[in-house]
Amino acid sequence: MQLHLEGDVSVRDVHWRAIVQRQGDGAAGSVLRVRGGARLSDRVAAELLAHLRSGAFSPGDRLPPEREMATQFGVSRTVIREAVGALTSRGALVVRPGAGVFVSQIDASAATESLAMLLHASAERSYEKVHEVREAIEPSVAALAAIRATGEDVREIRLALVAQESAVTGEAFAIADAKFHLALVVGTHNELFGVILEAIGDIMMEVRRQTAYLPGSRRQVTLDHRQIAEAVVHHDAPAAMRAMEEHLANSRAIVLQLDDALRQSRTGALDGPTESAGV
Repeated sequence: MQLHLEGDVSVRDVHWRAIVQRQGDGAAGSVLRVRGGARLSDRVAAELLAHLRSGAFSPGDRLPPEREMATQFGVSRTVIREAVGALTSRGALVVRPGAGVFVSQIDASAATESLAMLLHASAERSYEKVHEVREAIEPSVAALAAIRATGEDVREIRLALVAQESAVTGEAFAIADAKFHLALVVGTHNELFGVILEAIGDIMMEVRRQTAYLPGSRRQVTLDHRQIAEAVVHHDAPAAMRAMEEHLANSRAIVLQLDDALRQSRTGALDGPTESAGV
């Protein structure tokens, strides 16, 4: 729903004015103060973002005109322009020339991509950190899947397990492994789990590919997955949670080994080629 800024005053317009006025003492031209040494435009951007997150606007809604926001915040239009520019660069807003400033239409894939890029750019990236995220989230995923999974969800979980058991190559096994965990996420009927876990999906595929070629690993992973699937099929949430916890505990030693190899490769890259390497 669009704001009615000319003529009739909408409920959302009243909400906008009330929120902005609460940021200061209510006096015209003195709504915002610069605090903590922050630039005024940064402060305005933070207040705008808080307002967007409050639910007063929906994706696709148009913000009030620049001149009105300047009046409400008690700042110049230049400051508003800078604040809007900052939020546009962050993907929260989109500027359409001749039409105005709109709240971005952000889907789950955009959030996932942002998280993934942040993770891959981190100099401190480690498999163990990713595994800790899994340990915090996936037992709950298994439990919720046991409670909420439909007949179709259960069928997909079983199909993924069958694909894993019949996988001929390590690559096929790793792909089926990922599909099994994805089927559990779908079974929770909570898309936020998918956003978070898909962000670490690429790194987890690295782990799964390497794990698939370790002696005895496929047998252990398949056994773990059977226990998880059986608990989900019988809608036994506590058992599903325990089975997932055991599965991740079994995987932790492998993850630590992979981290050791990763650290050694980084050290080697920093040291440069040696004579023994034949370079």
